Amino acid sequence: MRRGVKIAVNVFQSLKPKAVDTESTPLLVLHDFFESSTNWKRLAKKLTNACANDVWTLDLRNHGKSEHADEMEVEDLMADIEKIQQENKLPSLSLLGHGLLGGTVAMRYALERPQIIDRLVVYDYLHNYQPALNLQTSIDSMLNSLSFTPQVEKQEPGIIISPKSQIEPQINKDLMDVTWTAFLMQNLKVVDQKPVWSKVNLSAIQKHSSYYTNRTLLQTPKPQLINNKECLFLSSKEITDENELRQNQEKLKALFPKSVFKTIEGDYWSMYMNDKALIQEVGIYFRRNYRAVILQ
Repeated sequence: MRRGVKIAVNVFQSLKPKAVDTESTPLLVLHDFFESSTNWKRLAKKLTNACANDVWTLDLRNHGKSEHADEMEVEDLMADIEKIQQENKLPSLSLLGHGLLGGTVAMRYALERPQIIDRLVVYDYLHNYQPALNLQTSIDSMLNSLSFTPQVEKQEPGIIISPKSQIEPQINKDLMDVTWTAFLMQNLKVVDQKPVWSKVNLSAIQKHSSYYTNRTLLQTPKPQLINNKECLFLSSKEITDENELRQNQEKLKALFPKSVFKTIEGDYWSMYMNDKALIQEVGIYFRRNYRAVILQ
């Protein structure tokens, strides 16, 4: 039996009257690699109103303020969610999984425990966003940047280049993606004038990332695992490869026969901006009107 670790949870309560069938069913948001609950704070507040439902944002293990551990297989993260469910005496829950990490964990949990899952939303799991997929390069660059000690030059009297400003160009040189580099930099903390990637456990992510990036759940599915509830799979229009999307949709149909697939306006960063379509679709789904809307 896997051991659940201590997980940081932020609770956003809905001010709207809850539907009877969601009275004690919070929506747990599971983020992607290198994210944390902080990235979802803005969107979580909007989702409480759109869904008329409480939203809990989690720092998955080895991310943010949650406990770090060497173990990071999908079963380990499922144990963390089960621990949260049991400690809070939740008879059921809903999940929103983002990207390869959050999406994989959310789907596996829904397949293994369909009886306690009310709703499942998976966002941007079905296609490749190259910087997110190239985790090995990201991790190597992050680690190598700490072993490099650039000379600190004073631009003006009393002004010193910060460790972060010295490291960021090194990482961007490897990744050649300004947005992704800036995103990774949020995990850097300076302790005693030394930069530390304190918000992520890079070694654990490096060791276990292939299960998620290879989409092993779809490549080697367990025949006995099926979730027959209506689940929602959303993909961002700006980063969608149609051929890849169709192939993965067919594989998911075998696991989630009643799944609904939609491509929406936005990109991988829609939890920060351009989130209108994401909030609208999730809100409709939670209000139980999804079939009626998409068949119009």
